[in-house]
Amino acid sequence: ERNAAYGYKIAVSLNHINWTTVVDRSGNTTPAQNQMDAFAASARYVRITVTGLASGNWASFYEFRVFGADSTNTSLANDCVFLFNRNSGQVLNASGEGTTNGTPIAPWHCSGGANQAWRLTNLGSGQYQIVGVQSGLSLNVPQNSTSEGSGIDLWDINGGDNQKWTITPVSGGYFI
Repeated sequence: ERNAAYGYKIAVSLNHINWTTVVDRSGNTTPAQNQMDAFAASARYVRITVTGLASGNWASFYEFRVFGADSTNTSLANDCVFLFNRNSGQVLNASGEGTTNGTPIAPWHCSGGANQAWRLTNLGSGQYQIVGVQSGLSLNVPQNSTSEGSGIDLWDINGGDNQKWTITPVSGGYFI
């Protein structure tokens, strides 16, 4: 319901049995349609419970996102993440679940596959190496191209500048 305030709690669990409340907005009086709650926790499951709303109103979710790193930090954790395009909602995907040098990277709907999961390693000076969980290969700009529209593929880790990525925080908890 528009312009209605909802009370809610967010809890996390590693095993779907033992839950820990990480956000308690039971007393929420803000009717904003977009609300963001940042918290740090290790979890496999996330549960949102609506704890209160005005009589005659109903609660619904249009969109719910969980990020693999604390999006309020200016650096990302060395952890497994899915890299979403903010506009399309698609993720970086190793085409055809490829695991060999030259496998093209293309946007695709998120299936949660290992070919869409990445590990970011902080190299210092704001640079990261991005390695495919499934392939163990690095995101790579072929032939060290600096041309706009150049493709991206997978390649053996070689420490080249064409495998170093700068990640900059922008508004709304996103990074570019």
